[in-house]
Amino acid sequence: MSVDVQKCQDVCHFVNFMWSSPIIIVIAIYFLWQILGPSTLAGVVFMLVILPINSVILAKKIRDVQVSFQLSGVFFNQNFWFSDNFHR
Repeated sequence: MSVDVQKCQDVCHFVNFMWSSPIIIVIAIYFLWQILGPSTLAGVVFMLVILPINSVILAKKIRDVQVSFQLSGVFFNQNFWFSDNFHR
């Protein structure tokens, strides 16, 4: 029951991040523009270019972790079933 309540609390926090994050990003870019001027655009363009590359790399890493997790389960089951035969 407490796990469900924790998940509901997490959802409330993340919903608030969904609407407030764009506002925070715009305010940060505005303040950077005040300090750096047009150089701010270089940083914004760099972040927008790197975003899809980061997504591809992250998807590959997630897939590798999922495959290794599944293989570790297979190896555990194999060792578990074979160990009974060896102990007899």
